[in-house]
Amino acid sequence: MKKNDLYTLFSIFFTIVCIAVVICLHHIKGKWMDIDTDLESGEGPEVTGRSVEEEGRLDFLLNDDLDRLVRDKKKELDEIEEQWKRLQINYNLQKLLEEKWNGEDDPRFLYEKYFRVKQGELARIEKVDDLSYCGMLGFLNGHFSGSTFTINDGMLLQYTNSATGSIWESGLPRAVIITESSKYGFMDARAGMDFGEIQRNAYEAPVQEGFMYFYEAPVYYIQYTDQFYEYTFISDFEDGKDSWLIVDHCYQDF
Repeated sequence: MKKNDLYTLFSIFFTIVCIAVVICLHHIKGKWMDIDTDLESGEGPEVTGRSVEEEGRLDFLLNDDLDRLVRDKKKELDEIEEQWKRLQINYNLQKLLEEKWNGEDDPRFLYEKYFRVKQGELARIEKVDDLSYCGMLGFLNGHFSGSTFTINDGMLLQYTNSATGSIWESGLPRAVIITESSKYGFMDARAGMDFGEIQRNAYEAPVQEGFMYFYEAPVYYIQYTDQFYEYTFISDFEDGKDSWLIVDHCYQDF
């Protein structure tokens, strides 16, 4: 996300907040003006005939209405604040990834910038002190799991330490996980395709059955490898429906 886009969104949110405050104040002012008008015109209840109980009930209704309005506006502002925090995180993430990118067109660098993101860097951006705030996903055909950080919609980075461990300042990702169709894949095969589509967009490969830690049911997968990475398309279904992609580093020296 570009910096100008971030400022534009912030301006929109700030405008919404101002409008909400003005509406709130206008609503309160209108309530009191209606009461004053009624009393001055004699159309409202007579002051001399209104009991202490009636005065108290009027105050209660006004205060209850005001409290309800304030609660509604506070909820709206909390939602705006949460969206703003997420925008800040996304902006910082994209800035970090741009720093890792060296601008080369070599296909290996399509994923390489993600494999250079240290866990400590992500933890500071996300403002987390331990991995209990992170996701966790089991390794394919293994009895261990790794912590995950969301990079953007449909993409996670998985590290080898689990969510019960501490943050590794210099720890690098074990895998890039892609859960939605995007420009990232293997050849023309993409996450979300079934195994038939994947094979047509890449090449024939055997469908295998395996397991993942924390999964009760088996999983099915197709694997491809090039000189840089191992690409595993995984699905809960035998036909590969709703597949997702795990890209593992081959740990070669570039």
